[in-house]
Amino acid sequence: MNPKKHKYKILLFLFAISFIASVILSINLLKPSPLICGPSEGCSIVANSEYSKTFGMENAYLGFVFFLALILLTTYHIKRPIRKTKLLINFGTLVAGLWAIYSLYLMNFVIEAFCKYCTALDVSSLFAVALVIYAWKE
Repeated sequence: MNPKKHKYKILLFLFAISFIASVILSINLLKPSPLICGPSEGCSIVANSEYSKTFGMENAYLGFVFFLALILLTTYHIKRPIRKTKLLINFGTLVAGLWAIYSLYLMNFVIEAFCKYCTALDVSSLFAVALVIYAWKE
């Protein structure tokens, strides 16, 4: 499979992984479950850190909205490709990648705990950035 030819379908898949991780984290915020994240696990430590919110909102909720928007935008672009949606998807992907680098830095060097769902979301975002960069001149 040629990644350039199927770029938006692959991006849709990667955004879906990030969205699902954000949904799991959001549900856990509403109703904490030891099945999702036990009290002494990395997820709980990350979720209760001072870095779990941005502009007063939980990062899980922001991720939920952000990746849902990217999924909708990418689905629309697959059906009706226009330059404006391509630019928005590329910009959103780059923002997600920068956030992923920041998040991984915080988990590794500042919080010193890893959330498996955050990590899945971050790695998926980095793969999306790599694809966008690889297929930049499409």
